[in-house]
Amino acid sequence: MNNIRKKIYRRGFTLVELMIVTIILGLLATIALPNYARSTERAKCSQAIQILKTMRSAALSFFSDNQTFAGITVQGLENQVGARFFSGDAAANAAANENNDWYYSIPTTTSTSLQLQATRRRGPHENTVMTLTDDITAGKQELWGGSYPRTDPGGW
Repeated sequence: MNNIRKKIYRRGFTLVELMIVTIILGLLATIALPNYARSTERAKCSQAIQILKTMRSAALSFFSDNQTFAGITVQGLENQVGARFFSGDAAANAAANENNDWYYSIPTTTSTSLQLQATRRRGPHENTVMTLTDDITAGKQELWGGSYPRTDPGGW
């Protein structure tokens, strides 16, 4: 009879057990959240790298047609590729905000060289820049630079 009473009255968890579970969950969250933030930022950076490489391919195609990079625009590359890049121009991008983590621009062009730029729009690295420079006279080699905290995003 005594064993039956003990089983009836002990139906829940003790306060110590609940505190231990809470502490374990807190430790797991402390470890997981920074890793999640890093993974998210790396994915957004990889997306920007891929878009810059797509823009570069379209620019090389433009160069092969026109024998110059002069006159190339982000909108022209969008038309050539059939995709929308967020260039920061609200009028041109009113319906195309799917790539709104980065602004894409072409700050400098010459007849044989081109610089494509992605500027981080928001997040922990806001206003940092990733650049992809291409010079036809240097053998069509990708040169990465800028102030984004990754050393060589092109080598990922």
